[in-house]
Amino acid sequence: MQAIGLHFGHDASGAVLDQGGLTQFLNKERRTRVKHALGLSSDDLRELLEGAPADVLLGLCSTQLVPMFHDADVEITMAGGEAMGAEDFFGRIPAGHHYRRLIPWHADFLGRGGALVRENFPYYSAANEGFNQSYEAMAMVGAQTPALSRAMHIDGELRLDGRAYRARFYQHHYLHAQYAAYAVSPDRPALVISADGGVGPSFAGGGVYFWTPGQKLQAITPTDGWLGEFYDTVASMLGLGDSGGAGKLMGLAPYGRPIYFDAALVGTRWQITDQYKVGMREVIQRWFARQRIDAAKLVAWNTFDETPPNLVADIAASAQLLLEHNVLAIQRAAQAIARRAGFQYEQIALTGGLALNCPANSNLSVVQDVPVVVPAAVNDEGLSIGAAVAAYFDAHGVYPAPPASYAEAVYLGADILQPDVSAAAERHGWRRVEDVDPLKRTCALLLGDQAVGICSGRSEVGPRALGHRSILANPASAGSWAAVNRLKRREPWRPFAPAVLQSESATYFDRGPAESRYMLFNYRSRTQALPAVTHFDHTSRLQHVGAETGLLHDLLLAMTEVGAPGVLMNTSFNGPGVPIVETADDAFAEATKLGLGYILTDFGLFMGPAAP
Repeated sequence: MQAIGLHFGHDASGAVLDQGGLTQFLNKERRTRVKHALGLSSDDLRELLEGAPADVLLGLCSTQLVPMFHDADVEITMAGGEAMGAEDFFGRIPAGHHYRRLIPWHADFLGRGGALVRENFPYYSAANEGFNQSYEAMAMVGAQTPALSRAMHIDGELRLDGRAYRARFYQHHYLHAQYAAYAVSPDRPALVISADGGVGPSFAGGGVYFWTPGQKLQAITPTDGWLGEFYDTVASMLGLGDSGGAGKLMGLAPYGRPIYFDAALVGTRWQITDQYKVGMREVIQRWFARQRIDAAKLVAWNTFDETPPNLVADIAASAQLLLEHNVLAIQRAAQAIARRAGFQYEQIALTGGLALNCPANSNLSVVQDVPVVVPAAVNDEGLSIGAAVAAYFDAHGVYPAPPASYAEAVYLGADILQPDVSAAAERHGWRRVEDVDPLKRTCALLLGDQAVGICSGRSEVGPRALGHRSILANPASAGSWAAVNRLKRREPWRPFAPAVLQSESATYFDRGPAESRYMLFNYRSRTQALPAVTHFDHTSRLQHVGAETGLLHDLLLAMTEVGAPGVLMNTSFNGPGVPIVETADDAFAEATKLGLGYILTDFGLFMGPAAP
């Protein structure tokens, strides 16, 4: 028994599942070295479909309202779908749209065909009519019948190399929720919330879902989401970029005061857009006007200044607080729905891109009576796993085995093998440091304020580097913050995260959930001894490290053996504008480009041309 998930949108990916769990995962951006890469090639499909049984069901998905672009030797048809070539699609969006930066991995991407499946899945019923008019109205939604969940897909077909495959296109946020249930709550009932952004009032902006292990995931009501679009647009207007700006805005917010908080921006999309009549940029411009913010001043600042201007920081802080108020209101509405429906849950699972906002996750978690959990690939990369899980259940009536451990849930990418490491090191002019204990020597380098790359085992799923493709530094040295930002060509005010032994976490951090394996929660720093990983507001975005993490865990133990804290600065192994490294060759090439001097691998410590 098998199912295959194919995500064709940005952060494209593919996943293969059998009854034992996930057997294969393809991350398009890591493979092509194009950040947020859009689309899958026919060779990608051949790789994922190799050996698939005749009755396999393919779960398909894309970014909302983006066609599933494919090569000429692939044909995708969906009931009610529209054939749309890439040239036609890109002709309909602005010339400077950031989607154009996601396609250079394919020399003739604009010549591709595509199948557009519109996100007009049903959302209204007698149980939720008028849900979008306020969060209070959303809280009055009644329990839905299974029919709504059965309507979260459209049947179709994919043809490749003369073979036809049964296919099922699933609604975008339904798959975010399915992935979260499978990855972080496989054996516990959960209230699942996705509240990102899309066209209202449909599920395209996120939804509330009931998850009961062993049963079909139940779609309950849309959240009329707009928060992801709002946060991205504010980031763009502050000069932080159209792609990746949200993460920068999150790091910028602690420098400011939320003095521009505006209660008029706490509500559903229907409310804040004047019943869907106003676009997001105009919503923000109206906000600025009400708060007497001079938007003309925003274009004047240099994002590489040591500290951001007060105006910019205060807008960021206000946007963050607005996001958190809305997330809390959606969560309260979802809990009210569950109470009215008699749905008993043991966890709240957050999913979708908005769940990358660590302060919002953390502030929600500390006011709940049940754990708040967030999976590693809440970005669109995780959709292929959700599609494979949903297709598996629809085809076989049961779910595949969930991840047996943290490692099985997150370390899903390409493996690092000794011949590849040796060949890559030689190719890029690196040499193995012989006749030393690699861990002890790495500890000495870190304590001497040298940054060290780590390249170990299979790569991480999701946008966070979790110790298999990371750059590490000494968190106790105040200079590490500035030095690593310079190394990575990042803005100097952007913070870094600590990786900490789970057993030592309470010594240094508090006010957070019991576990944070995926670096998606903030904690309060209890010490002044870790300045490089303590943000301006005294918070830290933690990664708890256990033995399953492998080499990073061993290195943290080695740090404690030499009398240092079991904590390291952990940031992604990449430079500006490119994905996290995947292969050994990626790692040595990127380290050489950045001027990083050392890389620790499972097969020893290596020294590069930039080593002192």
